[in-house]
Amino acid sequence: MYLSNLGNSQLARFKYLGSILDLENAIANDDKVVELTPDCYPENPGRLLNLSNSQQGRFQPLGNISDLENASPMWRIIKFIGDGHPSRPGYLSNLDVFQKTRFKRLGDLFDFENAISNTTKAVVLTDDTHPSKPMYLSTLSDCQQTRFEYLGDLFDLDHLLNLSRSQTIRFQRLGDLSDLEDTILNGRRAADLADGGHPGKAGYLANLAEIQRVRFEGLGDLTDLENAISNMEKAAGFSDDDHPYKPWYLSALGNILRARFESLGDPSDLDNTISNHKKAANVSSVALQSRFKLLGNISDLDDAILNAIDAVALTDDRHPSKAMRLSNFGFTQHIRFQHVGNVYDFENFHRKWIEGSCVHHPNKPDYLLNFVISQNTHFQLHNNF
Repeated sequence: MYLSNLGNSQLARFKYLGSILDLENAIANDDKVVELTPDCYPENPGRLLNLSNSQQGRFQPLGNISDLENASPMWRIIKFIGDGHPSRPGYLSNLDVFQKTRFKRLGDLFDFENAISNTTKAVVLTDDTHPSKPMYLSTLSDCQQTRFEYLGDLFDLDHLLNLSRSQTIRFQRLGDLSDLEDTILNGRRAADLADGGHPGKAGYLANLAEIQRVRFEGLGDLTDLENAISNMEKAAGFSDDDHPYKPWYLSALGNILRARFESLGDPSDLDNTISNHKKAANVSSVALQSRFKLLGNISDLDDAILNAIDAVALTDDRHPSKAMRLSNFGFTQHIRFQHVGNVYDFENFHRKWIEGSCVHHPNKPDYLLNFVISQNTHFQLHNNF
């Protein structure tokens, strides 16, 4: 105990006065203490930690790589204590610092992989309510961003998104704004690192927009709301109409625009809210049709028809998209008629083509052609002229 206290005092004086001799003496005394302490003693982890801290402290002013390579005290601590030990995450995080520093000096990716592995373990072992959890999550996101920048592995981007979601959940449970700051940071990292052709770009942007919306609700800063609208618009823009999440992006955009209307009272936001909800209903119908073609699940076709009905009902007769939405509604029923043989579907399909072809629209020739096709099918079905 006396040697241990002496080593701690020498390390403290080194930090205050900067004398390397004090640091060397602290390391020598800590080393003796560890050598004299049996592994089974409960004091062993603390004494190993003192030695590890002293060695790390010597590396910073002298840059001696052997101090980094001599991370064995930290390994011995982790081996000594079990997964259930309350200090294990902290020791894993401390080892991560050694490994990242060594990676920066030597460039060995093996060190970096170990650093990520140990930080991941620290995150997993730490309860959401623990005050150190945000730090571990932030450290892990830094590691994954660095690895993506070195290797370009898209897997790391997905992890950044998952971290962002974890921090959002933690904020919603505990209300700690620092979690929300980290969440937005990680969400922005993922969105910025994914290029325009990345299949997950829209999802990263939508996730970031949702987090910014949550922070607006908590703090009332309109900048967050403006950023949320911008990012959700980009998410919708990056998605084709048959993308399974496009309806959600449009619907979420409508909800964020409504929040801005409620804050500022601009009627154009309310108009755009309604417009996006209409688009969401129509696009959802198109996406469900695509999934039906891929998987053959009739329930998708049923849902597509219901969404097409909503899209038509929500669209004013004078709106330029009315004909297209009637056409989509009729076409969806035609597909179901072909697979199920329900004459009611065909009759509705035939009627919607008629309604659609009567609307003044630049695509009217296409609607008329489909009308001719529908009449031909109608003739074959009823065997009359």
